[in-house]
Amino acid sequence: MAPASPAHRSRWGTIEDAAREACVSTKTIRRQIAAGAIYAERISPRRIRVDLDSIAGRALTVAKADR
Repeated sequence: MAPASPAHRSRWGTIEDAAREACVSTKTIRRQIAAGAIYAERISPRRIRVDLDSIAGRALTVAKADR
C-alpha cells in the first residue's frame, strides 16, 4: 500500500515577505489584500499573515502607458 501524499500546505509570511517576493511595495500588497486579490489573515490586532502562494505567478503591478 502506497503512503498517503501529504496535503498541500500554504506558505505564510508577513506583508514585507510578500512585497519582497512579488518585487512590489508593502502598500501595493496592502491594497491587493483590501481588494481581495491576495488572501491574508489577521492573527492578532497588529499582525497579518499573507498566503504567499496566493501571489505566486500573479502580476501585481500595472504597466505605465507611454505618453
